[in-house]
Amino acid sequence: MGWDRPYTYILLIVGLLALVLFVLVERKVAHPVLPIETFATATFGAVCGCVALGWMSFGMFTFYLPQLYLLRAKSLTDSLIQFRHISELEVGLQFFPVIVTGPIACVIAVYLLPRVPTYIIFGASMVSFCVGQILMALTPPEQTYWAMTFPTTAIVTFGPDLAFASASLIASDAVPHGLQGVAGSFINTIVNYSIAIGLALAGAVQSGVNSDGSDPLKGYRGAWWLGTGFAGLGILITAIFYKGMSKKHKHE
Repeated sequence: MGWDRPYTYILLIVGLLALVLFVLVERKVAHPVLPIETFATATFGAVCGCVALGWMSFGMFTFYLPQLYLLRAKSLTDSLIQFRHISELEVGLQFFPVIVTGPIACVIAVYLLPRVPTYIIFGASMVSFCVGQILMALTPPEQTYWAMTFPTTAIVTFGPDLAFASASLIASDAVPHGLQGVAGSFINTIVNYSIAIGLALAGAVQSGVNSDGSDPLKGYRGAWWLGTGFAGLGILITAIFYKGMSKKHKHE
């Protein structure tokens, strides 16, 4: 599998053509599924782009971290590569912090949304994505779990929870009242598609820099650095378009 297989880029071309066809059809029909005027404001486009970048980054984190834990593969030199000598059950236990930090992030988002501009919460989510990727990319494979992996897992969890809560509100504020439901559902769609697209890009980077399979750690770090770049771009876009994301949502 990879770019050396014809079906890879053939399916990519087919997908892009299907997307163009969808846009053309949506512009012609009387009752489109996704009205084009939804994208009339720069703020809506910015928040959609940031959500995509953040979740692409998060997908890379969650996919490659267990790979680091469980890798027991032979390299091209037939030497066994195993970074951390733990079982599948221990891998599951090492993701336990998300059970605690996830609800905490949700409570914090609910508390802050009526009190601070939304871009602060949204920007904090992008920072969480970015910091989590940087720490993971710099983590020595033989290091104890508690030194960096534990805090990294806790920090990165704030990214998706803060992003989803704030992005839905920003998207709804950025479009006309009749399109708010469409905008909110489109954010959901972006989350799912961006994870898949991000993993495809990360896989290309990972396979391209891992020295033909002899250095899997280099490949994983390449994917995490790519995720860092995506999340960092999300921070930049949020900083540029923050004025459109500044509304506070008071309790009524």
